[in-house]
Amino acid sequence: MRWSTRGDMMVCPIFLRILVAAILAVLSNQSVTAAASDMYQQTAYQLVDPAGDEALRSMAYDQPGELISSLFKSNPFADPGKGREAFAEELGYTSGDALIESAGQEHDEKNQDGAGVTLEGRENPIKIEEFRNMLMEVIAEERASGIAPGLGTPHRWSPQILRSHSSLDLALNRSKLLIALAVGVTSQFMVSGTEEQLKAWIMSQPDNSITLEQMFREAYRENQGDTYLTLLSIENVLAKYWRVPEREDLPFTRKLQSFTITYGAPKDRFGTWYHFFGIMLYGYVYGRKAAENVAGWEVFMGRLYGRRGEYQKEWINRVGADLGHDLREDVQEWKYMAPVDPWRLEADYYLNRQGDFRDRLPIVRDPNLSIGISDGLILRSSTTRSDCEIETMVDKGSGYNVLKIKRLEHRTLKTNSRTYLRMKLTGLAGVRGFVSHCADGSPDSAFEVRFRR
Repeated sequence: MRWSTRGDMMVCPIFLRILVAAILAVLSNQSVTAAASDMYQQTAYQLVDPAGDEALRSMAYDQPGELISSLFKSNPFADPGKGREAFAEELGYTSGDALIESAGQEHDEKNQDGAGVTLEGRENPIKIEEFRNMLMEVIAEERASGIAPGLGTPHRWSPQILRSHSSLDLALNRSKLLIALAVGVTSQFMVSGTEEQLKAWIMSQPDNSITLEQMFREAYRENQGDTYLTLLSIENVLAKYWRVPEREDLPFTRKLQSFTITYGAPKDRFGTWYHFFGIMLYGYVYGRKAAENVAGWEVFMGRLYGRRGEYQKEWINRVGADLGHDLREDVQEWKYMAPVDPWRLEADYYLNRQGDFRDRLPIVRDPNLSIGISDGLILRSSTTRSDCEIETMVDKGSGYNVLKIKRLEHRTLKTNSRTYLRMKLTGLAGVRGFVSHCADGSPDSAFEVRFRR
């Protein structure tokens, strides 16, 4: 099979793209209405699907209106009533507006219990090379059990729809996969045929138990080693629920382990799984560069909607693009020939669990450490602290960033003596510092200086 790595063309700025698409939607003679498109559902695995392609194209042209209206919503694309009613049974509702409203209120109260803040780590949660090793370990073990890997055949636009529309058609000049992922409807238009089996397995597992390795392995088994359908099946099972406002409360979501770096309870476990396998799927089919372009666009759109501080989702988009490309490359190059080490299957092997939140959490200042200002900072300790590590970070007006922390090693603070930390203070809003890992066992301490601007 011949694989295309060209990917989709670079898109123009968002508002121009919306305007062009909206005009084409008015001028085009669409054979499928938006409502009909939304109701379309493939019933089985089908690579060539002209009727589905027409419905997906129609849905793509219906999106500019949603994009424009969503700019003024806090939860883009979410239709609370539609989402709750469509998945009432799985969310634990029965029927009737009163019950739906009550369930929504209960959800809001549960997330406003004042249990504490939740912060996303700035660090990458996934170790790329280790994750690649994990996937190859899974494939090697399954191959030893008789399930050999295959690249699979990606879904494309059918020849019929390409012949029946202009070669300049905006939607059809993007890949079918990109359109389906962008609209969130791969589960409607690109069925793998194994989604129900995969979902049944998920629902049979204990809460908070399913790791990325376990999900990949089960989907790999259900799809008999077809790695394209493996990723697609996972994405489809997730895509079914992406519009549900209470998706974090789904019994389905509770089965999944969080794989992000957070302080406090993870606030979007579903979203990180959904985004990760979506961009990984795209990178698998269209390669690293095309997927990185899409990931960058996703980050830009998130910031456009005012979603700041989603560091983990931004990392997942970038890393997923690489890992999808790497998976296809590793399968092509037969890097799965024999199991190496079952330790590679442990989440601690391929995930980064360490997050540093000292830039955003309150600190307790050490009363035995005083700070003066000269050509930098002057530290004076009331006790001797031998061979310590001193770390500093600065706030230039937009907050501290732990990734830009500076370290000084082997510094000794003598009793009531001055220790100079040379740094430029002009224009700073603040400096935060930490003294730790002292050879004499002195306790760790922190300090902060704020400046008037």
